[in-house]
Amino acid sequence: MQRTPYHLTDEQIRFFDENGYLILRNWIPKDLLTRLQDAGQAWIDEMVDADESHPHYSDFRYAQRERGRVPFRVDYLHNKGQRASL
Repeated sequence: MQRTPYHLTDEQIRFFDENGYLILRNWIPKDLLTRLQDAGQAWIDEMVDADESHPHYSDFRYAQRERGRVPFRVDYLHNKGQRASL
């Protein structure tokens, strides 16, 4: 199998196996990171005002905090209108 620039090196894999984490600085190209951040913000914005009549409400997960209900997860990103999830 041919390795791509996104494949981990043997050293990176070994570090992860030994330490349980791996920091990959500058791993995601800036333009892709911006697209992912924009998509994430769109999902958050959609969740903030969603109520039970919203078509994706069952995929939105909220947590009850001291300040009230806050969004913390979106399930099934592929059908939420942001190409970045594909």
